[in-house]
Amino acid sequence: MENRMQEGAGRPLYSSAPQTDPSPRPAAPAVPVRSPFTAAPAELWAALGSYLVGFLYIQLFNIGDNRIALFAVIFCAGVELFCRAMGHTKVPAESWFWLVCLGLVALSIGLWGNNGRTVGGWDLLALHGLAVYWTLSRTGALAEGSTGPMIWLDLLRGFFAYPFGGFFLRIRTLFHRIRRTKPGKGLPGVLIGLAAAVPLLLVAYELLAAVDGHFAALMQLTLDWSWLNTELLVRLLLSLPVGAWLYGLAASCLRNKQDPAICTELRGAAEELRTLPNSTICILLTALNGLYLIFFVLQGSYLLGGFFGHLPDGFTAAEYAVSGFEEVCRLMLLNMAVLGGCAKLSRVPLRRSRALQALGGALCGFSLLFVAVAGAKLALYIGRFGLTPRRVLAAWFILVLGAWALIALLTLLRPIRAIRLAVWVTAAAFALLCLSHPDGWIVRGNISLYAHGVVDTLDADVIGQCQGWDNRTELAQPLLDCGWMLGRTEEELVDMLGYQGYSGGNTLYWQLDGGQRLTVTLDPSTGLSDRAEIR
Repeated sequence: MENRMQEGAGRPLYSSAPQTDPSPRPAAPAVPVRSPFTAAPAELWAALGSYLVGFLYIQLFNIGDNRIALFAVIFCAGVELFCRAMGHTKVPAESWFWLVCLGLVALSIGLWGNNGRTVGGWDLLALHGLAVYWTLSRTGALAEGSTGPMIWLDLLRGFFAYPFGGFFLRIRTLFHRIRRTKPGKGLPGVLIGLAAAVPLLLVAYELLAAVDGHFAALMQLTLDWSWLNTELLVRLLLSLPVGAWLYGLAASCLRNKQDPAICTELRGAAEELRTLPNSTICILLTALNGLYLIFFVLQGSYLLGGFFGHLPDGFTAAEYAVSGFEEVCRLMLLNMAVLGGCAKLSRVPLRRSRALQALGGALCGFSLLFVAVAGAKLALYIGRFGLTPRRVLAAWFILVLGAWALIALLTLLRPIRAIRLAVWVTAAAFALLCLSHPDGWIVRGNISLYAHGVVDTLDADVIGQCQGWDNRTELAQPLLDCGWMLGRTEEELVDMLGYQGYSGGNTLYWQLDGGQRLTVTLDPSTGLSDRAEIR
């Protein structure tokens, strides 16, 4: 029989309320609260000053001469004042190195101009790059606190993330400080109003002058409005994004605190790539070293001929020097890439294994030998045909490659910060190259080679463009002393010194500084110069 509940029997109590678990539950994750935007008084003055700095950049850069170096001084001074006003009084030691490199490049542009043929364009690019990187170093915004393997991250931040991420930071700073300005202390607002009034005044004046010419004439008589023109307006407009970019760079570097976890994660990910066993690395390095050994054994006489000035049979100096030069440099870069890849992919550091250390050292040795072969080829070519800007840059690059090979060899012997050292060497070498004024010593070197009979002729195009036809005063006397002036056609003389004029008959003249004149007389029968003098 079924057991049914009897009426009136005790029953459990029922409830419509939800039953809850008495055990504690984990708390919900806290939603991060975004702190309100604030700006220090120093940021306000830096934001106002960035308008002037941006205009100076456009003004000086538009001129296109050595006054762009003045902007580098103004920019560095402004960043230093900004850092100290924000409490960053301690100067990182490495920032002094970058400041010196920046100063050397700026000094070279200030002395020689930024239109040199040898480093033309590269010095200006280096000036901007060094200014950005020095700002990162001075403000302590480098990813690792100093130059290292994360330099690629620093460059991305310095040129893109920080300046463009803080592009509107200047506007936010200005409006924030204006809202907090107390009555009677509105100097920042006055300055902003004056800055905004200039372009508006310029536009209104241009329109009114176009409507009524009498008004324009009256204003010209009353005040000197010649400085207010469309060109100034264009420069003012262009200076706005430039100033915002510069302020965004400096302010973002000072505002953003470096998170060491990012570098730690990247280094951890790099350590996870160490998966190749020693046997794999040994086979790879042995095969590459063996190939190089066979190559040098079979082609030793051909490759080493440049060290002794001997040309292989069937080769001219030009053919021997040019053939394989770029390939040798590429092989050097390949060796450095292979060595770096092996160092990052090997399960153990190369220096901890005697076999890997020896094979890596052999690869560095072959790299140095390739550098020496390329240098010998280039030296032979210069000895036959003289200096040119491309040959000077090639020689500089060969020296840098040799320095990299030595640094790589040093890392196999002891742990050092190889990337930082390689970057330092490259930056310092280029700064010294710019400061040495290569255009000047290319001209002097070629004239000296011609005077000693090493080269048979002078390249008028190279000398004329490196020296500059407006500097013929410094060029005339050396050419006269080495005997080049005699036996030349009128076309050769004009190509070398530029065109001046005739003083009568078959006599050419060039006006020099100090009231002197270079006079060259042509033989009527041959058309060649037979007399040259400076008086």
